[in-house]
Amino acid sequence: PVQSYRGEAETIFIPKPLTERLNEFSRSQGVTLFVTMLSAMKLLLARYANDFDISVGTAIAGRSRREVEELIGFFVNTLALRTTLDPDWTFIELMEAVKQTTIEAFAHPDVPFDSIVEAAAPERSLSVPPVFQVMFRLHNQPMSALDIEGLDVSALPAETLTAKLDLNFSFTERTNGIGGSIEYAVDLYEAESIKRMFGHYLELLEHAMRHPEQKISRIPMLTSEE
Repeated sequence: PVQSYRGEAETIFIPKPLTERLNEFSRSQGVTLFVTMLSAMKLLLARYANDFDISVGTAIAGRSRREVEELIGFFVNTLALRTTLDPDWTFIELMEAVKQTTIEAFAHPDVPFDSIVEAAAPERSLSVPPVFQVMFRLHNQPMSALDIEGLDVSALPAETLTAKLDLNFSFTERTNGIGGSIEYAVDLYEAESIKRMFGHYLELLEHAMRHPEQKISRIPMLTSEE
């Protein structure tokens, strides 16, 4: 009933063949990879919750002006992306709705998230974050190697012990596919549940790429074993 914010993370990976199909399909539909993957994520959450009014949070760099691009500092803002899905939509129609939501949200990157919460005035609870409980991020900017004279620098994985939200999906484009992690609240989920959930997400992506004209209520998400 009250958040403890204890968390763990599960490593996830989208194979290169599916990644290539996702990129090709996105280009053919005039949307970004972010929109395609977010559309499937919203469908997954709608199917899990049996609720088609889905709000998902995402982060924006907050560096919309050229003058601040190279400044050191934390400019990141949070955007809430809300879509009311229609079960009779095709996946293409779902993507178009998510695209419109994303465009409208990214047109107002500097509105503080606190102001959104204040304006929406949701019922507040210590057990549920306001406005959204799931975060979705896709990083498509390659991390350049640090070149410091006299030092060899390498990245180390960070252990996740906290969960800021119920679920936090973070993806990064790589040369061999799309990697990432799902940070989750251990008060709500077990590791096996998270693995199964990601398996369902992959199934939705696979089937949506093959049959984008199918109604979203009919797109399979169970694995062959299930």
